Amino acid sequence: MKKSDISKGFYSAKVITASGLLTAASVILATVAKYIFNESALRLTIECLPIFIGAFAFGPLVGGAIAMGADLISCVIAGMAPNPLITIGACYVGVTAGVIYKYCFTKHFPKLRIILAVFLGHIVGSMIIKTLALQIYYQMGLIVLFRIPIYIAIATIESIVLCLLFKNKGLKKEITGD
Repeated sequence: MKKSDISKGFYSAKVITASGLLTAASVILATVAKYIFNESALRLTIECLPIFIGAFAFGPLVGGAIAMGADLISCVIAGMAPNPLITIGACYVGVTAGVIYKYCFTKHFPKLRIILAVFLGHIVGSMIIKTLALQIYYQMGLIVLFRIPIYIAIATIESIVLCLLFKNKGLKKEITGD
């Protein structure tokens, strides 16, 4: 993908198509995890992997839009109303990852850039905003604190997978244009 394609943002057919596919992939991963873990608040899932790929490839706004779309579609599939704070938390996963990936260590340390983007995306969106939302809306008590080690494990898994994906120079170039 050329740099000029990335700068077109939402208006490029390639960006819109890829974003739709990444949103669908995130919804599928979330739905599979819900079935495996019985819709528990504490579930191990890699549903943010497509969100990170979108944020890295197209920037923070598209990453946030992919996360928002995936969260809203997942709510429709589950037959429940969206929780605005949880949706905002999901958006911040994509936005934070996109900002970190785009502006930190752009010339050197590509693995560190990926790891920081994934961990900070989860810290801001999943560990802080979504955890507060669960506490505010559902008064889940101290059980929400168990989300922190779970998301550390998830971020570690997603970082490893993304670093392995980005080892392939052809795939990295197609995803990020670098």
